[in-house]
Amino acid sequence: RPPADARKTLEAVVYVLSAGCRWDELPEEMGSHITAWRRWRKWKESGMMELIQSVIPVPLSAPPKSRV
Repeated sequence: RPPADARKTLEAVVYVLSAGCRWDELPEEMGSHITAWRRWRKWKESGMMELIQSVIPVPLSAPPKSRV
């Protein structure tokens, strides 16, 4: 399977973080909620989310609800 579009996945992650919704509540047109969750987890563990947040102001009032 071809890799997911990085921009679309980033937009999905930003949506979940901004909206404060669960991953499985991600609108279908934004792509797979599982892919978005996996990328978020990978970026968070690697420190990439800190870099992303320094460039894109993503409000993080609380971590996303973990229902994948």
